[in-house]
Amino acid sequence: MNREKKEDCNTSEARVLSIEGNKISLMVEQKESCTACAAASLCEKTSKSGKNLDIIQANAKDFYVGEKVLLNVPQSKIYKAISLAFVYPLLIIAMICLLGSYCLKVQDTLVVLACIVGIATYYLTLYFCRHKKYFNFSLFITKIV
Repeated sequence: MNREKKEDCNTSEARVLSIEGNKISLMVEQKESCTACAAASLCEKTSKSGKNLDIIQANAKDFYVGEKVLLNVPQSKIYKAISLAFVYPLLIIAMICLLGSYCLKVQDTLVVLACIVGIATYYLTLYFCRHKKYFNFSLFITKIV
């Protein structure tokens, strides 16, 4: 068993839409807790049709179309995604602001422009490096028992 399968995972129920070789198309179902949420109308997860997702699964032949499965996301991958999407950009902005405003005594307008350039550079770097192994977020599915 894979190390990621042993650690704590966040799970969601999904339904298999199609299977093509090792690629399984899933529709992640809306949780009941989402319907009670005040921000449900703004959230992408609460769309009426659910969220479609394609996963490469080595044992795809073990599943069938229409089957309900559990989509598992290891907790460490969630933390990594949050860090890449929110924490690191926040640190970049903070460093540029501190460096520009307090150390270099640059005008606020230039600090804002430097922040925009810094964040744009960060996200472009992420985009161009998206196929690197570090950015591989492995999801896996299991049968509902």
